[in-house]
Amino acid sequence: MEIEGPFMIRSIRVVFVFHHHQPSGNFDHVIDDSATRAYLPMLRLLKKHPSIEVSLHYSGTLLNWLEEMRPEFSDELRDIVRQGKVELLSGAFFEPVLAGIPEQDRIGQILKMNTHLRHHYGYDAKGLWLAEKVWEPDLPRSIEQANMRYTLLNEENFITNGVNENPVRGYFNTESEGHTLGVFPISRKAADLMLQHRPSELLDYLDEQCSDNDQHVLVIADDGERFALAEDAAEKSVHPWLDELFTLIENRSDRIQTTTLRRYWENVPPQGIAYFATGSYNDMQAWSLQNQAQNRFNDLLKELSSHPDFQELRPFIRGGIWRNFMTKYHESNWMQKRIQHVSRKFRLLESQVNNKNKLRAIRDALWLASCNDVFWHGHYGGIYLPHLRSATWKSLIRAEKCIEEKLYNLSDSNMVHNEADFDRDGHAEIQLSTRKYSAIFSKKYSGALVEFDYKPSDYNLFDSIRRYPEAYHQQLIYSENSTSDQLSAQIDSYTGRDGFIFDERPRYGLFERFFDKTITVGGLHSNAYEEASDFINETVDVCNSSRDRSIQFERKGWINWQRARVRKNIHFEEAGFNVDYHIANIGIGDNRFSFGPEFNFSLHSGEDNEKKLLASRPLNGEGYRDFLELEDITLFGFENHREKVKVTLEFSRPTKLFMYPVETIIKTQQGFEKIYQSTCVLPLWDLQLNPGKNAELSLIFRIEDII
Repeated sequence: MEIEGPFMIRSIRVVFVFHHHQPSGNFDHVIDDSATRAYLPMLRLLKKHPSIEVSLHYSGTLLNWLEEMRPEFSDELRDIVRQGKVELLSGAFFEPVLAGIPEQDRIGQILKMNTHLRHHYGYDAKGLWLAEKVWEPDLPRSIEQANMRYTLLNEENFITNGVNENPVRGYFNTESEGHTLGVFPISRKAADLMLQHRPSELLDYLDEQCSDNDQHVLVIADDGERFALAEDAAEKSVHPWLDELFTLIENRSDRIQTTTLRRYWENVPPQGIAYFATGSYNDMQAWSLQNQAQNRFNDLLKELSSHPDFQELRPFIRGGIWRNFMTKYHESNWMQKRIQHVSRKFRLLESQVNNKNKLRAIRDALWLASCNDVFWHGHYGGIYLPHLRSATWKSLIRAEKCIEEKLYNLSDSNMVHNEADFDRDGHAEIQLSTRKYSAIFSKKYSGALVEFDYKPSDYNLFDSIRRYPEAYHQQLIYSENSTSDQLSAQIDSYTGRDGFIFDERPRYGLFERFFDKTITVGGLHSNAYEEASDFINETVDVCNSSRDRSIQFERKGWINWQRARVRKNIHFEEAGFNVDYHIANIGIGDNRFSFGPEFNFSLHSGEDNEKKLLASRPLNGEGYRDFLELEDITLFGFENHREKVKVTLEFSRPTKLFMYPVETIIKTQQGFEKIYQSTCVLPLWDLQLNPGKNAELSLIFRIEDII
């Protein structure tokens, strides 16, 4: 029987961990608003409650911005660190998911953050914040080699791997290849009570966890920005909810004491050893599932939610893993694999340079491209947000062009050719690089232009994303809270008369299309037409020669159920490239069809008045997000003054031309939103070929600077 008296006070130690981050490429006004409403109020709150100890994490992308744009933040953070009540957690500097980058880059980014915290804030960090809590069993090796000693994961990771205590009130060691790492559990129950209930309810729960074991600890971790979103902190000097909670804790300091992860780790041994399965938090694991699987998973959760033991069983009901996003979104996989490819180029350059400090700017640009937010999609826009993708591409292009300049000494007259399976799908891509641009073609997709990087502007012209079906689209269609009239109006406001539109193919450039019927721009936009050939998703033969700066794709197949051969020869010049098509009817009957190469141009950067369409015939003020059907066009293009480029397509014979915007409907914390992704431009020629006859068509692709 336990006895509680004047000589035995039951107590609990509590660690509050607040994580703060902003994605690479986020808008300045958004970050500035968060600084006013979240970051500075948090520091003022800690000054107001000097007896409260907390662990804080700030990503390197955020610290870089704050130190330049809001220097008062750095001054206040340094003052608090000097008082000794705050622990600063390290992490991979640019907040990548560690599982998604090479081990050398994992270690390097963590060491960079360690150095930054030491030089700017006088703090020698020992603990690590794991981006999106994405765990894989080999991570301890990388983390410990970067001089980190502990991290934290959700409590579910412990429960599903044999730790029977609930809540888990202590940390465990784990290891990989002899590299040991302490892992703290984040309390499920306490996290649920944060902000969703009154501070007194969280305090009561903490009081319930008090015991006579002075080694018990509960870890409560949350995003610091959440408190700014939940409260009007801009009108107050501190966060009201946390202010009340900390006051309550101070008044009950005989039973509830705050500490930091570091102070606890330095003074209390681990409870044992544990191994954790690959995973992340519950929502992330659900989001990573493909659309149909995610719907089935959500239905299963709904069905099981009525089970009396559902909360205890929930940790064992797992979704997918973070790497699934690489298969769910081709664009995410392409960016991630391109970063890995450029990282290997950087290692080659690094091996040839004695003074590694000269490469620091290149390395940081490469690492910045790995910032995690753009590679996945959940409550936030992620991969669907053009400004995040643009920032990633600009960083990656900047790094790659600098590496190639030093490795290959590129000039206007020479070209580097590289054939490799960049995205690891079993089909090779071909990269051709000059001083001004880099072009990557897909053998899998008939020689389509996957990526075209204009180096003077660090601009990927084909940075787009296809219109994917998402599990939440069903919520908009089958909302239980909408009448049929309300629902119809809601859908029409997002989708128009065509309803939801999804793509079955990537949004590339120089992507050949074949049709056997009359085409309208509305039908193209809604994917109303079946392809009249088998060329669009088939591998092609390649005959290339870097000596004469050209590459040729060729394949035999079917057009309108007649045998045909298509040859595409691309010749590169300093200001772009020329494309010559040879289409031959090798069947036994006449063949009539429409043919043209599709381009999906990324025009999302800049304001509307910074972008202008160009055409060989007058336009009526149409812009890049309008629907166009034009006749007898010999030239079409655009100017983008934000990117400082002019792009034109010149055609060997007059063509019909169709243009429409590619837009996605996504769900965020603020609700549903339609987002522009790219502008599709498709010139089409009507062709009629008798058996044994062929057609010759050509176009000139030009790109130049706007001064």
